[in-house]
Amino acid sequence: MTRLREERAAKGWTKAKLVHLIEVCARSRGETLGKTTQSLSREVSFWESGQRSPQEPIRTILCDVYGRSALELGLTPTPNEARSDIGLTYSPSLIDAVDSLTKLAVFDSTRHTSVLQGDYSLEALNAAFMDWFLRESKYERTASKITELDVAEVTAATQMFDSLDRTVGGEAQRLLAVQFVREKLAPRLSQAGTDPLSRALYTAAATLCEIIGWMAYDSERHGVAQRYFVQALRLAKDAHQPAYGAYVLTTMSHQALYLKRPDQALRFALAARSHANVSTVPIVATEATLLAAQASAQLGDESDCRKMILESEGLFSQVRPENTPSWASHWTDAVFATYVGSCWVDLGKPREAFGPLKLAWDAAKDHPRRRVYSTGQLAKVAVLNGDIEQAASLGLAAVDSSSRQSSQRSLQVIREVNERLKTHAKQSHVRDFRDRARPLLAG
Repeated sequence: MTRLREERAAKGWTKAKLVHLIEVCARSRGETLGKTTQSLSREVSFWESGQRSPQEPIRTILCDVYGRSALELGLTPTPNEARSDIGLTYSPSLIDAVDSLTKLAVFDSTRHTSVLQGDYSLEALNAAFMDWFLRESKYERTASKITELDVAEVTAATQMFDSLDRTVGGEAQRLLAVQFVREKLAPRLSQAGTDPLSRALYTAAATLCEIIGWMAYDSERHGVAQRYFVQALRLAKDAHQPAYGAYVLTTMSHQALYLKRPDQALRFALAARSHANVSTVPIVATEATLLAAQASAQLGDESDCRKMILESEGLFSQVRPENTPSWASHWTDAVFATYVGSCWVDLGKPREAFGPLKLAWDAAKDHPRRRVYSTGQLAKVAVLNGDIEQAASLGLAAVDSSSRQSSQRSLQVIREVNERLKTHAKQSHVRDFRDRARPLLAG
């Protein structure tokens, strides 16, 4: 049953009464509907069955008649509602926040240019962070219709999409997740309140938004990714999960590092570390400190990098299964080693980098994207050591792993190895690597 049909049933109205109220409201607004009572009654049937969506001015009239927002009535946003800042603004109103997520999912799934062609905006991320830090949520609705089954379904879907992303990646998987947000999650969010079940739903929703952001990031759609990261940050506030909000800031820091913006990455990492509850969720502070270390390395500040690595080791020693939330369950010694090894690569220190990166490589057999990354980093270490044959061999291994998944980030690793080996292009091993990599990179 559609939301429109549910609303009429809840009011106890007949279809004839609804049509009459629409006509009365239209006259009071000075609107001409251009429909007979009979044709309007047929239209109501189409709307309530989901076969058609009401257009303006009837959309607004229906909202007036029911005293509900378009989102609460389950009405799909219209193209004229598409704006370049969809998903980038942080509203204290929960109704407005859910409306923003709904529009983002609708226009993303329909490939609207307002979403897909938006640029990565540091200003928008900074504004969202300040709003998350300073502003309290506004709840227009405290009562809830959320059930344990609702939360279980969203949680299960979130876990499934996370697994798909880590295993195969790809834009197709992301669009499936966006469709779930549009059709299943957003309607539930519009029925949530302030009770514990609603907060559990907000947690699952925030996690799913962050995963969709990662999927977009992995597809090199960075403007899209940051929109979902902002949504995750916003929903973390309603979930009463400040640690998860700080965790989303680490994700923003990670993206900024990838985009070669280490100064911004450092700001987000330090902000996340200062807002993470170290005593209860030390893994968030650990990741934030490691990201700050890597940002310092990219900025050429070896002293601060070393200091942050040392601090992260102390924080990581506090991590236990019982204080690691499900959304950070992927964290292992190998993930820690990957961050540390990458810091040393960025500082041009191959001796220090090899050990942790080899540990990460050994542990990445069942994680294709991690395997590509750690292999690519070891190839960079080989270049720094002057072992070009080994670097080319590792580059070939990265090509093999990357060809079994759909990940633009993995291709970027191969591009970086290719760039580092460019000056050795005449060597036979390098030629083999470049010949194998060329069609993959071209595709």
